[in-house]
Amino acid sequence: RRRQVQGPALLQPGGDVGQRGAFVGLGNTEPGTSADVFGLEQRGAVGDGDFRPSDGGGYVAYKKADYAHALSRSDTDVQMYLFETFGGWCNAVKREAAVLPDEGQGAQQALEAAARGR
Repeated sequence: RRRQVQGPALLQPGGDVGQRGAFVGLGNTEPGTSADVFGLEQRGAVGDGDFRPSDGGGYVAYKKADYAHALSRSDTDVQMYLFETFGGWCNAVKREAAVLPDEGQGAQQALEAAARGR
């Protein structure tokens, strides 16, 4: 029997794939990757129950960012670029692609431009 996983359980290693990913682009990859890259601030108290994305209530445990040192520097801009197998691009990649001079350029050119920092 499969267990339905919701809220912060999606961020836990070994959690089942949640229903969010079936309806929201990057829904199963972006929350966990974002938590890894940027970390999480503690919200609520342990007794508040699991985090509820629908109203923002519940408990979220503190998680140190993997890139905490880079995030602490004023001369560094940490970006998270996610691509999904079936063509999903995260918002940061879409923003980078939108500023390219030729809108007809493909994903490879968008990545090269983002890597060069424009």
